[in-house]
Amino acid sequence: MTADLGRLLEQAATDLGRSQEPADAGTMRRLAVRVRRRHVARHATQSAAVVAIIGVLGTAAWAGLLRHDVPHPAVPAPTTTAPAPTTTAPAPTSPPAPSPSATAATEPAASVQVPGVPTLTPAPDGLLDRTGPGWVLANFRPQTLQHAYEDGLVEANVLVLISPTGERYRLVDLPLDEDVLLATWTPGSATAVVTTGPGGPAHRAVVDLRTGTVTVDDRGMPAGLGYLGRAGDGSELWTQTGSDGAGAATSLYAVGATGPGRLLSDDAPDASGALVDPTGEWLAVAYDTRFATSTAGVAVYDIARGAFVWRPVGAGTCEPVAWLDGRHLLVRCTQSEGGSGASVLYLLDARFGDVSVQQTLTEGDVVPVFGFGTWVGGETVVFAGRRTLDPSACGDGLYSWSDHVAGPLPRVPPENPSHSWTPDTWTPVAVDGLVYVASTGGCVSGDLMPTELSVVDPASGGVTLLSPRPDGDWGRSLATWVVAAKS
Repeated sequence: MTADLGRLLEQAATDLGRSQEPADAGTMRRLAVRVRRRHVARHATQSAAVVAIIGVLGTAAWAGLLRHDVPHPAVPAPTTTAPAPTTTAPAPTSPPAPSPSATAATEPAASVQVPGVPTLTPAPDGLLDRTGPGWVLANFRPQTLQHAYEDGLVEANVLVLISPTGERYRLVDLPLDEDVLLATWTPGSATAVVTTGPGGPAHRAVVDLRTGTVTVDDRGMPAGLGYLGRAGDGSELWTQTGSDGAGAATSLYAVGATGPGRLLSDDAPDASGALVDPTGEWLAVAYDTRFATSTAGVAVYDIARGAFVWRPVGAGTCEPVAWLDGRHLLVRCTQSEGGSGASVLYLLDARFGDVSVQQTLTEGDVVPVFGFGTWVGGETVVFAGRRTLDPSACGDGLYSWSDHVAGPLPRVPPENPSHSWTPDTWTPVAVDGLVYVASTGGCVSGDLMPTELSVVDPASGGVTLLSPRPDGDWGRSLATWVVAAKS
């Protein structure tokens, strides 16, 4: 993690150096926040790969590098109040239609107020058994603005179930020092796979969603693990990077329903930002200095055949954007000469290495920003983008890309009069044709802001707010989340 953050800092410094303007204090403050977000955005996509199999991860939290000297808000004990509606945006004209299993499970109950967490309802008996596709399992670890840059200083640690229409049910509280990262969850199950390792390397573990008990179940794999997604046979894919600094070898593992983890490779490029294709057959990895001397390509791993192959793509520095199907990868290559940020979108055939130009981007075209997009279906992907070639610019919205054209999606999250802010950072994850989006602001201003979670129906344009920002001066709230997908 430290080595990866170091490389991102170097890349951010390079981006800043491309600008012809001097770096004032505001620029440096924005840069610091964006560097941290880049690090977490890469981690967010590790489990957002094979979403049509079991579930996906979207890590929506990020810890700021900046101290904000603001008063520490009062932190009352959790209280129970009279019934009250959840805080959501105005209903869209065409909201995503939930399946019969994805409706509110009980009669209205008294709400629960947890400091730094959106309003919750106590989970009724049997709710876990009745969950289905579209339900979200989330972990909230709220931190005040004053302490949002400090690991471990949280005011609560609660697991929550969120229905497709935005009802939030409090499942169980975890110890404040139990820092778990949700990896995968099967709808209807009372357990979820997580990583845990407060103050040290992360281990694979299982959390009981009824009791909150966390049990290490590493299947013989070493510590320092990160979850990537699912292979075509349903196995979990995990990565583990050596601790000898930048350029350390990475090991890849596959974990089945039972038995020990199976080593796929012990000499792979850095796979902490790997992107699994929709069929679970291929893994795309951004440029790594160990694997190739050129940045003008990507490394792809054939999971079934067990081999990494370097695929040259174009000039400059190339990064995966999103898979378009089970074999073709959309790649963005950026020229750095003169700070122009000139970019080209290519389509790479992972199996045979064939490359075709999809779009030469000019000023005013939609440019994918750092972080992966997500495959929605057919030949459509969704990614965060900006309408400028400036490599240091923040994103300005979510875009749907299909047939060489990028079109804007509705504002995510939807307008909310009680929380006036402008989003500029998004992590989209597609599940069963809908796009779940973690969004926050502060890339431009450098301010810390909690993450909101929404779901978008690209076909209708409907947007449903699943988890709004909490009231008060909070720097973090929603930490990690997974979506239950169709089997």
